[in-house]
Amino acid sequence: MRGQYFSFDAIVASVIFVLALVALLSYWHSVKNYLDYQGASLSKDSVRISNQLLSVSGSSANCQDLESLGFALSVDDRRLNASTMECALKKGQGNQDWLKQKLGTPYNVSINVTELSDSSNSQKPIVFSIGGNLPDAPNEVVKIRRVVSIYNDSKGVKKTYLAWMEVALYR
Repeated sequence: MRGQYFSFDAIVASVIFVLALVALLSYWHSVKNYLDYQGASLSKDSVRISNQLLSVSGSSANCQDLESLGFALSVDDRRLNASTMECALKKGQGNQDWLKQKLGTPYNVSINVTELSDSSNSQKPIVFSIGGNLPDAPNEVVKIRRVVSIYNDSKGVKKTYLAWMEVALYR
């Protein structure tokens, strides 16, 4: 055709190039946002605290001498000690400052441990709730959920059960 400025194959190639460029920029933007989110101090602190809670506490058998918060029975036995969790529940009930100080964080912390059961009941019982519940609309919140095994030897009955522990940090 005479007088045609662009050929049909040049137009198709331009459309394909623009689509590829848009796809690449969209992917770059999503990766950049993910890396910004992952590098945020709130996210780093939530991972550090969830790891700390699954380690051995720096405490003696006495609840008053609790130095740092860690629920594991020992270095070799990573089951969580229910009596240490009950101690933290008593000490941290309504006292966010105590919880922040023991975990070494400037953020508010909420720790919920829920028993996993194989029943068809959709409402699973919360075994421990340390630090209270999340407010309705926090500015920022990061939640980490881990599957744990809890060892409870209260009242002379030794019991181990599965649960999930949800650690939420928020401002």
